[in-house]
Amino acid sequence: MRAVQMTEAGEFVLCEAKPVMGLHRDGGYAEYATARAGALAAIPEEAETAVETVPLADAEAAYRAMDAGEVRYRAVVVP
Repeated sequence: MRAVQMTEAGEFVLCEAKPVMGLHRDGGYAEYATARAGALAAIPEEAETAVETVPLADAEAAYRAMDAGEVRYRAVVVP
């Protein structure tokens, strides 16, 4: 499948036109990684490591649900 077809099919992780850190670029579980400034978010000093990673774990599923119209903006979703 081409990159456009992957995106249209909802396979955002597999779309090579939109590189994912740790999959298409080095990073993810590395001690140090490079990223675009616009792709970063500040994490408070007092946050625990486990708490920091939870939002990333289900980000793709949440995006797919919103994109498919199954969930509305600002809805609370419990897995």
